Amino acid sequence: MVRGFPYSRRMEAVICILFGLVVALGLVLPSVAMARPEFLSRAPANLSSRGCNLCHSQVPSLNDFGQAFKQNSFSFAGLTDQGGRSETPVATGGKGAVAGAATQGDKGLQVKLMLPAEVVRGEKTGLKAWVTAGGEPVDGEQVRFYEETDLFIGGRMYLGEATTNAEGMAEIDYWPMATEGEVKLVAQVAAGADIPAAEGAATFPLVAAGPLVEPVARLEVPFLGGWLVFVLVGAVWAIYLYSVYSALQIRRLGREAVEEKVAQARQERRYASI
Repeated sequence: MVRGFPYSRRMEAVICILFGLVVALGLVLPSVAMARPEFLSRAPANLSSRGCNLCHSQVPSLNDFGQAFKQNSFSFAGLTDQGGRSETPVATGGKGAVAGAATQGDKGLQVKLMLPAEVVRGEKTGLKAWVTAGGEPVDGEQVRFYEETDLFIGGRMYLGEATTNAEGMAEIDYWPMATEGEVKLVAQVAAGADIPAAEGAATFPLVAAGPLVEPVARLEVPFLGGWLVFVLVGAVWAIYLYSVYSALQIRRLGREAVEEKVAQARQERRYASI
């Protein structure tokens, strides 16, 4: 050890203890939240129940279904998961109130939205569209759902799509994230590329009381505050910087030790010559 260089195993122990405390408190004190995946919110009901495992083997790695979803331009239409389930949702019947005006298109189709009375922001709800022709339900029509947005300019945000069943019902899961008091939704059946055959629109009131994230349960320590984390982090960084500073002094201390030995050798030779 170079003379004058501070070093102690006790300091190593202190650094390890402080680092362990910071890591432990980081797991205890901070609020942890899990954001809802964007694409999962667009998945049909019978697929979204699998959660992130639908497309990921281990986030962010994609499984076979995830690769197919990506190659399908991030659309669930025509895809089948590993369990053999297709994108077609299972309708729950005629629950909900028919809302919004229907528009008759080139195919003689009519589209009506069936929405709940009110929706809480951040909570999962079902969007249903009822497609008929001459009063009879239409099976096998692709329905796309949109939300009317007003960010600088008006537009529509794509929410998802589903295929009607024998009852003429198409359904997707929807998590409202808007901050306004009302949300306008549109269900559209297209006759071709960008050519709407029929669409229906409806507006429902939004209760802005729901969370936009899902809190994860964690351990609470009431007598410990965030200030303690800052103190411990500051102490760890102070010790780290001091260690770096001390390491940078090795060259200077070594040079001083060599100069001191040279001076002693000269002094010894001087005494020896007397």
